[in-house]
Amino acid sequence: MTRRIAFITLAVLCLTMLITLLARIDMQERDALCNPVDAVVVLAGRPDEDRQRLTEGVHLVERGYGRYLILPLRDSGLSWETLQKLYGIGRSIPGEKVLIGRPEHVDSAVLEYCGGTFGEATLTMGLMQANSLRSAVVVSSRYHIPRVRLAFQRLNSRNHLAFSYQPVGEPETDKLLSSARALAKRLVEYGKFFTAFFVYPVGAKLIEGDLSPEE
Repeated sequence: MTRRIAFITLAVLCLTMLITLLARIDMQERDALCNPVDAVVVLAGRPDEDRQRLTEGVHLVERGYGRYLILPLRDSGLSWETLQKLYGIGRSIPGEKVLIGRPEHVDSAVLEYCGGTFGEATLTMGLMQANSLRSAVVVSSRYHIPRVRLAFQRLNSRNHLAFSYQPVGEPETDKLLSSARALAKRLVEYGKFFTAFFVYPVGAKLIEGDLSPEE
């Protein structure tokens, strides 16, 4: 009987933790963009998502929400001009207003241990500090935003910089195949978020000195 009670108690606690975790993951409402920020940050993704994210980021800059466009993690072969041609993006943002981070600019151990999203957050904060930028709106796919928030919050624990978040895309459509793919993507993201919840604090400790602003 004692074992059964202990098992039931443990199951209830695990279920409560899972519900809490999923509720936190699903906090996807966009932040209100009331005032302009210093930069618009566009996180990389698969080609279809990348186009959607980048298009939204460019529109935000064009509408005056940010002075700079930051692309924190792009392969060395991808220049701003190449991305414009690849995705059919207009040329309203001059190259000097586009800040691009490269994989070689972040510790390979950080990328390997914490993953690309954490690496992008690390590079973003480094680029912002190097260019005296204090605030930014971060653009990514809707399902990805909770993990993005977690990465930036861990790295910005002292609130030296101000971040808001802009999700793009919808998690599901009324088409069965699209909905199944969206559900599979969400389930994968749940696993990544759960891992990140434990890994990101360790990663933040590893690079804490590199991101501390000069007094």
